[in-house]
Amino acid sequence: MENDSYQRLAQVLDTIPNGYPSTDSGVELRILQKLFTPQEAELATHLHLTWETADEIAARVELVRDREDGLRTRAGECGPLCGGCDGHLVTPSSLTDS
Repeated sequence: MENDSYQRLAQVLDTIPNGYPSTDSGVELRILQKLFTPQEAELATHLHLTWETADEIAARVELVRDREDGLRTRAGECGPLCGGCDGHLVTPSSLTDS
């Protein structure tokens, strides 16, 4: 189910020092739905709190490199899971930083 990706991501984000607590209204899931596609949310659940190259993430998560490149390109254009020229992705901890 599509919503499962967002719930998993919210749970992962809530384990980091900044936290991402659940609410009765579910607003935290609606925020994630605005920021991520279901596929991006699923990928974000596999990120570590340290910088990793796209190749390292793809190998660990067993993604096909072309698939991961597509996510990185789209996210770099319009979302918080940003791929830069150096091939790094922003980690979940930086999604909650102001």
